[in-house]
Parts: sequence; C-alpha cells; structure tokens
Amino acid sequence: MTKYNIPGWQSWSPYKTPFLKLPSYLYSPHGIDRWLIEKKDNQKQSIKGWCSWYAYGENINEEKILQNAIKIKDFFSNSNEKYVLIDDGWTKCGDWKISSSTKLPKGMKNLSRKIKNMGLKPGLWIAPFWVDPKSNFARKHPGWIVKTKRFVEGFPILPFSIPFFKFRYIVDMENPKVISYLKSCIKIIVEDWGFELIKLDFLNSIYFNPKYKSSEVPDKILNEFLTWIRKTYPSVYTIGCGCPLGPAAGAVDAMRISADIVNPYLQNIWPINIFFNSQRLSLLEKNLKHRKHFSKIWHIDPDVFVSSKTNGFSMKQVNKLYKLITSAKGVFFLGDDLSKINFEDWNKLKFHMP
Repeated sequence: MTKYNIPGWQSWSPYKTPFLKLPSYLYSPHGIDRWLIEKKDNQKQSIKGWCSWYAYGENINEEKILQNAIKIKDFFSNSNEKYVLIDDGWTKCGDWKISSSTKLPKGMKNLSRKIKNMGLKPGLWIAPFWVDPKSNFARKHPGWIVKTKRFVEGFPILPFSIPFFKFRYIVDMENPKVISYLKSCIKIIVEDWGFELIKLDFLNSIYFNPKYKSSEVPDKILNEFLTWIRKTYPSVYTIGCGCPLGPAAGAVDAMRISADIVNPYLQNIWPINIFFNSQRLSLLEKNLKHRKHFSKIWHIDPDVFVSSKTNGFSMKQVNKLYKLITSAKGVFFLGDDLSKINFEDWNKLKFHMP
C-alpha cells in the first residue's frame, strides 16, 4: 500500500509549521505537524459550482442564492455536477434542523427544491462540532457542551480569547446524545431537505477539548463521524474544511488544502484586504506545491476563484489564482457575486471554466 507524507495538521495549516504558532486554531494542541496516510482511492467525479460565503459572508437570503444559481446554470461546460453551496449564515451553529426565518422564510427544503428545478445540485455548509452561545442548542442542552469552569472556546485565535471575535463552543462528542443529535441533523439535511453536498467545517474544534492530552480520541471521533456520513449517504458529496488531515483519509470526497482565499468582511477595505488576501494567495501556492499528491486520497479543494476588484487582487494575482486552482484538477468553485461579473471580460482574459 502506497503511503503519503502529508505536511501540516489541518486544512488551513501552512505546510511548514512556524516557530510561533499563531493563530492557535491552525495548529494541533498535541504537536502534530504531518501525517503518514495510506492511499485510498476516491471513486467520485470532482465537482464544480458556486459558494455563497465569499460574496456575502453570513448576509445571505433566498433571493441572493437563486440569482447566482441562475447565472451559474449554464456556466460550466460539459458538466452535470454543478452545485450551489449555501455557506454560513443560514442558521445559528448548533441549530442544524432549522433555518433563519428572516433570511430563508420558506425554509431549506423549498430552496433546495428550487435549486434542483434549475438543473443544479444543492449543497449546504455546517460546522457540526460548533455551538453558537445564542443558539437554541446552547439554551436547551448546556450539558452537551464541553465545559471546565466555563464553556470551552472552539476557535482559539490566541492562547486567550479576544472579545471582539465570535465565541463558538464545542460539543461533547463523547456524549451519545450529542452523536445521535448530529446524525439526526444530517438525516434531515439529506433525506428531508434533499441536499446533495455537505461542506463540513471547523472539524478541528474538538481537538481543543482540554480533556484530551493526545490526538488519539479526537482522531477516532472524527474518523467515525465522517465514515458514518459516507457509508450512510454514499451519493452525497462531502468536503472537509478546517479538518485534521489524517483521520479524514478515505472518509470525505474532497479536502481543502489552504486557508480561505479572501475574507468577505474585508471587501473594499484597502489596504488591509490587499495585504491579507495576498498572504492567502501566497499560502495557497506553497500549500498546493507540497500537497498536490492529495489527489491520490481526496479531490483537492484549493478554494474558490474570485475576480472582483473589491477583494484587492490585481489582475496579475487573479490570473495566478486561476492558474493555481485549475492546476489542482480538483474542486472548482466560483466565489464572486455573479450578478456583478462581466463574463465577456472573463472570456477576453481566457478564464474558460472547466
């Protein structure tokens, strides 16, 4: 059996661990900085589509989703695997059985059906191990959340939490009731609402349970949860994100290999977005070089292609991003607000979608 030496702890980690491990969520609390992974062939086709996060952040609604779905319908040539991925913002973390009544008043099942009626496939983002302190989950099931003297933060920016960042607690995955609840959420998302893609995000969060002194237990928990989804719903396409790499081998269809290429909340904020997004582009280039053999284990997800000027990329950088993503020969998603893109300009620049 061929084995691959994969550098980095999780999806967003740089291929080479720096001396100063900041922000903390990028690095293993147990000192892991690479994995030796056996090849496990992926039998599914790689996919294409559009993701809501990069254009809108959490500020989504049904109208925005559908107006982009209309644009993407005939966008990719020779492909029956075109997805519309509804990212963060559709509910509070933990409340995975209900959607926002203000953003999506007709519900997820209705939106999923409309996407399918357009000849596209609906996808949905979840962070299954995260809990929003303001969620119904946190109010009804405080005993299901990891707690020492206080609830444990699952997104450590620094060794201490910073007040202006959102707090996200982590669920106790050793509690059978929590596992049963999450499985029932996946069942509703797939069987009732009809979603055909699930992006599983912030899967690294359970490793920050202070109870764990090694990665053995969270590795097992993560692998078993992802394997359950894959075996129970083999036709559903799964993407691991913010995901420790080793335990997900053979358990998801695609894996992110670098950090978000842009931050939607930095749009039009010059020069901050120019510096931030340039750093992300450089990280993608380096990570792709050292993780390209991921394709033997999962489809590579290098993150979305964006060309909007609001992100602060120069045209040279946009061209570079396009070449990096297409060279990965894996997942290809668009991230712009497509209603504001001049596709004739794309054709002039030879951005021919695969």
